[in-house]
Amino acid sequence: MRHFGAEDLTIGALECGAWMRVRPAGHHRWDVTMSGPRGIWAEIQDVAARWRAAGEPAVYELHFDVAGVQQVTSPNGALTWQLPHAPGDA
Repeated sequence: MRHFGAEDLTIGALECGAWMRVRPAGHHRWDVTMSGPRGIWAEIQDVAARWRAAGEPAVYELHFDVAGVQQVTSPNGALTWQLPHAPGDA
């Protein structure tokens, strides 16, 4: 969840209790506070780097198969990932 009027951004991973807060600290600089077992900031930086390397795609394709597998792919195929099943899904 994000409050767009707030200067900082807080992200939590409920399943493991990890969280992070990012605040602007100057031009292209951030103050990052984290807690818990996951490195959420590193995960975000990794995804951003892969997105830039893929040409910063603005649209994605969502694919479904008969077994209910959902996959997201960028039009050029440079980025792709499988979406997890929601709790309670078969």
